[in-house]
Amino acid sequence: MASFKVAFLSSAEAEFRAVPFPFRRQINQRIMRLKDDPRPFDAERVSEAEKYRLKVHGWHILYRWDEPAGVAMVYAVRKG
Repeated sequence: MASFKVAFLSSAEAEFRAVPFPFRRQINQRIMRLKDDPRPFDAERVSEAEKYRLKVHGWHILYRWDEPAGVAMVYAVRKG
């Protein structure tokens, strides 16, 4: 199985660091799983531009998948 890269926009990293600890750990685990599967079955596509949303315990991970570069770019982590 291929391994892809995961990157954060600086604003998304700040949002992620503001998440309370027990949720932050679970969100981090979910984000790191994108390295193995950038389009998991439970990812909801939110636009035609390869933008996706994952839900983790009331939090939303918003990311873009750049297939040619092999990078999942997290652009927001928000309470949903």
